[in-house]
Amino acid sequence: MGRWSQKLGNLHELHVETARDSHPLVRMEAVLAAGESSLAESVLVSAAAAESKRDRWIEYAFSQAVHHSKRFWLPALRAGQLNFAGVRGGLAAVLGASDSRGVLEEIRKILDGDNVGNEAWDGLALTLAALGGQEDLRVILNSDQISLAVLRAMRERERPSFDVMPPLGRALYHSDLESRIAAVQLAAHWKVKELYEPVLKLAEGEDVDSGLRNVALRSLGSLGERSTVKFLKSQVGSAREVHPSALFSILQLAPEEGTRIAVKLLEELEDREKIMIIFRDFTSREGAPLLLAQALKAAAIEGGQAKRLREAWVSTGLVARDLESVLDELAGTGIVQEYDESVIKRMVSIAQKGSVEQGRKIFHSSQASCSACHKADRGGDSLIGPSLSAVGSGLLPDRIVTEVLWPRRQVKEGYALSRIITRDGDVQQGYIQANRDENLLLLRDFATNSLFEIPRDSILREEQVGSLMPPTAAGLKEEELADLFAYLFSLGGEE
Repeated sequence: MGRWSQKLGNLHELHVETARDSHPLVRMEAVLAAGESSLAESVLVSAAAAESKRDRWIEYAFSQAVHHSKRFWLPALRAGQLNFAGVRGGLAAVLGASDSRGVLEEIRKILDGDNVGNEAWDGLALTLAALGGQEDLRVILNSDQISLAVLRAMRERERPSFDVMPPLGRALYHSDLESRIAAVQLAAHWKVKELYEPVLKLAEGEDVDSGLRNVALRSLGSLGERSTVKFLKSQVGSAREVHPSALFSILQLAPEEGTRIAVKLLEELEDREKIMIIFRDFTSREGAPLLLAQALKAAAIEGGQAKRLREAWVSTGLVARDLESVLDELAGTGIVQEYDESVIKRMVSIAQKGSVEQGRKIFHSSQASCSACHKADRGGDSLIGPSLSAVGSGLLPDRIVTEVLWPRRQVKEGYALSRIITRDGDVQQGYIQANRDENLLLLRDFATNSLFEIPRDSILREEQVGSLMPPTAAGLKEEELADLFAYLFSLGGEE
């Protein structure tokens, strides 16, 4: 694919995906293909592979690929045509392997000149934002050319030691709306409390764009104080027109009060997307899932609403055992039985009489929610869990049954989730990435594939969660399981 890249079309996304595969041989093949390509962007494939663990074979392939393609990617990098956003660690490895570390000094000189177009400035600034030091970040933030892409890239860096309030304060009034939104998000991410008042004005403004106002409401939890809760409560709304952004900020500032409001909303809320947002917000705060689980159990939500909540929870792909157990109980979902080989044999047997077409419908249904995390065809975007497009030919039937009925018994390499709790109570779930900087932890978000840089001295503790996959099969009838397994067994990867 590397040699035929220009004839076959844009294979870049596929290459990047394989460069992050859990199997080292797949990663090595992706790097080798990148080295054969004459496209400048192929170096991003090598950069993606460099962020994972490298054995001596991958290390050699990586070094050769970077050197071989240097004549294509280095001029593009100098011209600001490559975007290394999301592969910061990989960029450092690329420059080191190609003996091109001096290129950063070249970029500094170019940015210091007067003849840099906006597009080129963006690309060069993104490179410095990824690898530069404090002075580089100061120059970028204080530039009149600061853009949306650069503001977003800054979220991968910890807050600089210099005063960031003046440049971020100016960015709040950027001429570009999306850049204003990114500036508010960055202020909240870095917890720049000096910007509380201007962000509050954005949240209060009735004539402010709704997207910007929602982000401002959501940011007040990081920037405000307990006294801000009164205003936020007036903005939450009702189940018919709820504003989860205001609820999230209340949860940060007054967890118990935020939980009470959330339960009242969840008793009636029908909008699945907003239910999912509320669940995601609770799992992002230390101790909040348990508070919500206890409150939901006390509310004793029943019937269709309980099932609606559970289906929305499964679709998030998140893990919070206490909350998950309560939702299963409220929805009347059966308790998963202990691992039993006789059950496996029976499921394999009855699947022979199952309907593949009905199984496909169950796979994509809200009840099973398989398609919320897995793709079953060869196309489409990469999702939370591994692709199942060829699972029928890649795994034995008894292994497939085991994975579905007892998903946490054996977690596929590369899909073991970690939960990181910081000292200020933030919680992030994702996959820990290989990193040579002992002072930083790199965490890749399982849903967005974004890479987050977390200073190790800010981490309270790390928890191994295991598999993201919930035991949803407990809620299916035997004939439904037969159809589902018939469908999974049929997936052989054919076009």
